[in-house]
Amino acid sequence: MNRAKNFLALVLVLCLFITLIPGVSQAQPREVYRWRVASLAPQHLGYAQQFINIVLPYIKDSTNDSVRTKIYWGGVMGNDEEYLEKMRIGQLQGAGLTGHGSSVACPEFSVVGLPFLFNDYNEVDYIREVMFSTFDYYFSQYGFKLFLWIDQDFDQIYSSKWRFDTLEDFAKSRFQTWYGAQEMAMLKALGAQPIPLPPTQAPAAYRTGEIDSNIGPAIYQVGSQMYTSCKYINPMKTRYAPATVLINMSEWQILPVEYRQQLDARRDAITAAFTDGTRKDNQRSLEGMLHYGLELVTVTPENHARIKAAASRVYDDLSGELYPRELLLEVQRYLASYRKGEPVTVATAQRAAAQRRAALAAQPAPAAPAAPADARTALAEVEKAYQEKPQALDEEDKKIATPTPAPPPRQVTQQTRTTAWESRRELIRQVQTKLQPMGYYPSRIDGIFGPVTYRGIQQYQQAKGLPVTGAIDSALLESLDIAQ
Repeated sequence: MNRAKNFLALVLVLCLFITLIPGVSQAQPREVYRWRVASLAPQHLGYAQQFINIVLPYIKDSTNDSVRTKIYWGGVMGNDEEYLEKMRIGQLQGAGLTGHGSSVACPEFSVVGLPFLFNDYNEVDYIREVMFSTFDYYFSQYGFKLFLWIDQDFDQIYSSKWRFDTLEDFAKSRFQTWYGAQEMAMLKALGAQPIPLPPTQAPAAYRTGEIDSNIGPAIYQVGSQMYTSCKYINPMKTRYAPATVLINMSEWQILPVEYRQQLDARRDAITAAFTDGTRKDNQRSLEGMLHYGLELVTVTPENHARIKAAASRVYDDLSGELYPRELLLEVQRYLASYRKGEPVTVATAQRAAAQRRAALAAQPAPAAPAAPADARTALAEVEKAYQEKPQALDEEDKKIATPTPAPPPRQVTQQTRTTAWESRRELIRQVQTKLQPMGYYPSRIDGIFGPVTYRGIQQYQQAKGLPVTGAIDSALLESLDIAQ
């Protein structure tokens, strides 16, 4: 009996001792990461609703609800350039950017917005798949994580005077420009007269005749009500305009590794759901404008070829200024292989993508915004979203919205770009050097990430049991014993 009592007493003492050891008796409190994210998109527009219904649950589920996100909609925190500066000084942790803002953050990314580069969204989706890691690397050199690469639209040309079904129409036009050096160069190559104006001033400029033409996504043309000043829509796929969600790299890196891996693993499926919604929203806006009475222009193949040839002169002009020539060639090689019916993928990568899509489909579907009943309703809903009252800010938010004193904008120099280009090329060389003697890279060491390198990485990843992404990611570099 005494032995039993002594044993019970010993157990109680041990239990008491264990409860006093930090981290044993009680679970450590879960760390919470707070992200402030800003966007020009109005809160009730499709872009914003897709972020709320698709992206926020993805962040919550992938991080065990440890990342708490506060969104500032409708430009209450300024414009794209201001978001980037606030991210650099830690006032914002993320931003949803237009194609213009994305290229300001990472000039190399402007290569995907070159005129007539893509024929359709299938090509865009393919390049996004095989080159996401490439652009993720370039964004990281400027301090940003490419969290999502989504769509702005294949921007259409609108005009109050000109059909733009011939190259000569461009020479007559007064064309609004705001998208940066790339758009300016394209308009000059086409013979247009560019009029630099921020988007907020464009509607009034149409009414006064200061401009008679512009290029942009259908959903913006409706929301800004510029379509009411126009007669023509030219649907040539003159330019693909991307959009991105960026996270400050320092904020991304402090997340636990397992959270980052889970966010990366589900990105493809989330992107597919988001871009599907955006494309449908833009199509409804386009149909709404046609219902309103705008004329859809048709361009003959001959005139289309002339316009394309004129615009494409900027490819060489901007090489070495915004992006390295090798990066343009990389994109073009992938597109050439895709158009020949020889996309550089392997079966395991396709299965992995299918598994990610299946995993997403197995989860409860996010609530999607109701589709407008007809074209007229689509117009009204988009216009209403753009005209809604600005988001109310509390006192802390107001300090972020108007920082005092405001730091000078960070200048991205040519030296900064060149260093990023050289460092990426050296990293590719190291990977090729490791893969070549193992038989996964049967070509010369050139530092160019082309289809052969992509396929070799996939095959190596498959053989080593790594996630088959085709990307130069941390798991690959660790497996190859390459310093990160």
